[in-house]
Amino acid sequence: MSLFKKPGEPAGITFMLRGEPGSGKTWFGLSLKRATGKPVAYIGTDRGAKFYGKHPEVGGFLAVEARDAALIVSAVDELHEGAAEKFGGVVLDTVTDTFTAEQQKYLGSNGIVPLQKWKPLRDGHERLLRKIQALPLHVMLICEEKPIYERVDGDLKEIGTKEDADKRDAYACDVRLRFFLKDKRFFCEVLKDRTQTFPMGKIVENPKPEMWIKGAVEVPKGKPELAVVPASNGNGGTAAEDVEPALLASNMIEHVKKITNAPHMANWKKKHRDEVKALPLKLRNAVASAWQERYDELTATAPVGEPPPAPEEA
Repeated sequence: MSLFKKPGEPAGITFMLRGEPGSGKTWFGLSLKRATGKPVAYIGTDRGAKFYGKHPEVGGFLAVEARDAALIVSAVDELHEGAAEKFGGVVLDTVTDTFTAEQQKYLGSNGIVPLQKWKPLRDGHERLLRKIQALPLHVMLICEEKPIYERVDGDLKEIGTKEDADKRDAYACDVRLRFFLKDKRFFCEVLKDRTQTFPMGKIVENPKPEMWIKGAVEVPKGKPELAVVPASNGNGGTAAEDVEPALLASNMIEHVKKITNAPHMANWKKKHRDEVKALPLKLRNAVASAWQERYDELTATAPVGEPPPAPEEA
């Protein structure tokens, strides 16, 4: 009997998504519900996804909030043991956080991964991604992005961006997309596409999983609604009249978590104070809580400027 056989159809498509906060990555991943007609299995640390939980278009997903590498592995094992049947896809949000969590096992006494430990670390990370990819599901691997620098005339200049993950991760995917916003419109750049849906370098406006996942549902026609995903102004703010309050709050929380210093935190709160106050009480408190938690991570001193909006201000 010959070892050579006709290749079968792939069980699912593996996407790798990257882009700035608020550019639509998580929304795109959760949109697998719309594309497949089944709920999504969400594994991640992005608390902002909770605000989409009851949304009629992408809500109803089941989530594992995983900040520990062993828990992430256990969640994937559970899917392999039969739980995958009730889902249409799985979202890992983010690969960046997952790789960071995996490094904890290999840290030396100086807080750095020794050179000789990088091979088992990377091999284990690749096995995890391949195990997720082996599920009979569509897979969304969401990455943060980091700048690429090149020395020009003696100075380092930013020349582009790449996935903030292990350099081999891109090989595990079928479709690589870079998300971005322009004039409050949502786009993605196609970096890789084994499905041959789009050529490499194609800029796609208002991208949807249905554009790649054929046969599940008809791709919506006509002009897209820009309010479906929170439209960022580049500073974590969003015009309140353009989006639903829950999406606005989610975008704010996502941005706050990315701030890296206390003065920036104080400036952000002052700049967006009116927008936060205009939110419903529950959402306002969620934004205030996220702000305080991030501020406490950045400094042990008392918060700069006014405190986050208090519940009694409602």
